[in-house]
Amino acid sequence: MKSKILVLCFLVSPVLTGCPANTLNPPPPLYFNHFDAFQAELAARSAQKIGSADDFKIIVTQVAYPIGTLMRAGSTIPIDYSACIPATAPVAYDAPNLFPAYTLSKALAVDLGLDNDVIKKLADFGVNVSASDKIQFSVKGSSVQTLADTDLNKTLRNPGCREIIKGNTAWLVRGYIEGQRDFSLEKNGRVTIDGNIQKIASFNVNGGKESGLSLVDDKSVGFLQIISQVSTVSDSTSPVFEKPTAQNIPGRTYIQQDRQDTSESGLEISKALKLKQFRVMGVEKLATSEMPDTAQVRFFNDQDKQAAEEALAELRQLYPGATLKRVGLPAASGHLEIWLPKVR
Repeated sequence: MKSKILVLCFLVSPVLTGCPANTLNPPPPLYFNHFDAFQAELAARSAQKIGSADDFKIIVTQVAYPIGTLMRAGSTIPIDYSACIPATAPVAYDAPNLFPAYTLSKALAVDLGLDNDVIKKLADFGVNVSASDKIQFSVKGSSVQTLADTDLNKTLRNPGCREIIKGNTAWLVRGYIEGQRDFSLEKNGRVTIDGNIQKIASFNVNGGKESGLSLVDDKSVGFLQIISQVSTVSDSTSPVFEKPTAQNIPGRTYIQQDRQDTSESGLEISKALKLKQFRVMGVEKLATSEMPDTAQVRFFNDQDKQAAEEALAELRQLYPGATLKRVGLPAASGHLEIWLPKVR
């Protein structure tokens, strides 16, 4: 009788039969090397916890704006930080085991936060991560913090918030999926970091000479961002929120510069890009708090990566450490953003 049960356990799902899981040969982690596919995977897992309503989009966070921040539709350029801030911050609730373990290409791991500065620091310690290396990715202590529909409606009805979005379409940061990302490098000849190294950037370092190497966020971070597209026609109409969609406009290049930066860097980059036939929309000045630590070229569509790399080559003439950032928001084809670093 026992042998019949064992056969049944192999043929039918353990979840349905109550049979013990096969711990001797667990399935290998899912492998991803494409940004959009992996973002869709993370979004689908997250939607299991927060519902699958079609009025938001879950994207990999590139800019950690506060909940309630309004951005221009089709971009990461902020419109306002405070007018649509909710009266009460949404409570974060635990969502344990939300994500399984994954295997990622190096390029995808970089897009997810294991950025080039961290990889460069690893190289300084003798750990060289090559383009062909695969990196294990998991999330510890995941949780969800997002505005419910009723709270979002109350927020959008605030006079100050309505005034900004009236007659316009904007994107609102509705919440975050949070957790501690764990990027693990399998043991190989290059993993020989000194055991005394315990911190690189915002990552805690685990392992070293005799084992694989793991870099874990030193605190929980909002690594997935929940975005809703919001609009209102007039004071008498109810605000509408829906899933963000790409704007049907010609692609343009926007340059953002720190207000405290009195150099001509923005104009120099603008001139260089115009000579390369980029459709540059001038130089905009933003507050220091809104600027990244290092210069960036942000692109939104895979077909624009080559153009983004050309823009990056020009940007590196002034900022050698400039980086490329893939943003998972829907945007017009050809839309690029050049972000110069904050003044220190």
